[in-house]
Amino acid sequence: MRTFLFSFLLALLTTNLWGQNLAPNYWQPVAYSQVQLPENAETMAPPGEHLLFSLDYAAMQNYLQRAPQAREVSAPKEGLLVQLPLHDGSFEVFSVWESPVVEPALAEKYPSIKTFAGVGVTDPSKYMRLGY
Repeated sequence: MRTFLFSFLLALLTTNLWGQNLAPNYWQPVAYSQVQLPENAETMAPPGEHLLFSLDYAAMQNYLQRAPQAREVSAPKEGLLVQLPLHDGSFEVFSVWESPVVEPALAEKYPSIKTFAGVGVTDPSKYMRLGY
């Protein structure tokens, strides 16, 4: 019995840790010299003060279609796992769900407008909002 319980807990822990790494990464680092800005664009921060990333927008948008609705999520852990870059270049995995902020009639007229909310998986004090 003790061996079974230990094996069960080990399997549960391994599955939980392994599941946290299932969030696909649609972000690629980009050098400042690769950024193409309009001719009249102004930059607010010097290039060395932050990191830049490129997003595979179509892949992320397609992936987010699988996010559950807010009303279907009873606990933050039940959301879709999404990786987002942080200011220091590291990534945080967030549990994300669709969280509509648009009036239903307007959302029906513009179905391509979507908004999401989420909390950090490893650090639940981190909260995010995302829209497209």
